Amino acid sequence: MRQLSVFGKACLEYCCKRQIIPSVVVTNDWFTALVPGYAKTGQFGPTFNGTSFVHICHNLQESYEGRIFPEPRDGGLEYIHGLPRDILVDPNWKTVTINPSRCAIMMSDNWATVSKSYRDDLLNSSPLAPLLSLKDKPFAYPNGIPIAERIRKLDEKSPDHLTAKKALQMKYFNYSELDDSVPLFAFVGRITSQKGVHLILDVAEHIIPHYNYKV
Repeated sequence: MRQLSVFGKACLEYCCKRQIIPSVVVTNDWFTALVPGYAKTGQFGPTFNGTSFVHICHNLQESYEGRIFPEPRDGGLEYIHGLPRDILVDPNWKTVTINPSRCAIMMSDNWATVSKSYRDDLLNSSPLAPLLSLKDKPFAYPNGIPIAERIRKLDEKSPDHLTAKKALQMKYFNYSELDDSVPLFAFVGRITSQKGVHLILDVAEHIIPHYNYKV
């Protein structure tokens, strides 16, 4: 909680010190969620009165809302974050739960997400749906990628598995031709168990010695 508070204030202090007052501030996920809270509660005076805040809900699964469960004696940790309790704690929940995502959604002027279907899912099933629905026109667009055109280009370059493998071997490993006897591992994403990296590692431990380390 203290790290969130320091980060949230530091972002706004940076703008103030350099006299850079943005028209729009975009925050992303719970670790930036206190930024609009500090601006909208006047902790920097009227400095950001003309600034709009948009929060991107990249992932609002319950385990990604940033929930913190303080000990009863600590209340809502107001003495750390210095924000009004109700923008972080839903009084209708049975246990005191500090929820940074609640702050971001409540205090931002609008919110956005990565696809129209996920926007609809959040509005219908998220624990924060009552707050999300208060914004009239949440923004959603499928990552800005023209999917049909991208698929067409990929199909032209690599219409089948072996053609794709040959292209990768030639581009990244200086092969002159396809060598299908060499297994190829490819991964695009964050290196975290959430993305299944451990599955690749588990398989690689068996395949690498099996192919005499030619992988």
